[in-house]
Amino acid sequence: MFVGPALLGGAFGALGGAALPTAAYRLSVPWRGAGEASVPARRTCRHCEQPLPSGDPDGPELKRRAPLPIFVDEDCHTLADVPACAERAHGLTVKLAKSGGIREAVRIAHAGRALGLGLMLGCMNESGLAVSAGAQIASLFDHVDLDGNLLLAEDPWPGVELVDGVQLPPDAPGLGVRHARETVP
Repeated sequence: MFVGPALLGGAFGALGGAALPTAAYRLSVPWRGAGEASVPARRTCRHCEQPLPSGDPDGPELKRRAPLPIFVDEDCHTLADVPACAERAHGLTVKLAKSGGIREAVRIAHAGRALGLGLMLGCMNESGLAVSAGAQIASLFDHVDLDGNLLLAEDPWPGVELVDGVQLPPDAPGLGVRHARETVP
């Protein structure tokens, strides 16, 4: 499980809040209950995604003091962004829609891996066309969250198959999807 800013909570509250970046400390309040020191987020969360706004100057300090790995999403769109992201995060969340496609996503993954960063492949609210493209490179990533097509009432480009919680790339040529109006022979 990973959490974003809204659920970050006690993970940073456990540090007592002293000298923490203000945005991260504010996020610790929701998970603190009456008389409760903090919720042990390390037991239920593997990492936190984008706890600070993109480019926030407190990123390196938050990375240094974080009780669980920080992954950035909004900070990383192209290969050129990776070195700065390595200073502020333990991992990168790559989205094909933000990176410009498969080729740049693969470049980001290789650069992140070379710098010792964890890698997550994510997506936006997208059709099976984009999810299938992501599924083609999913093996490069530690964590995969490709569910954008499952959020659509009707996917205009079906083809990706959800099996045991995993989006599998189609066996058909190319990205293996077809337009929903197209008949299958």
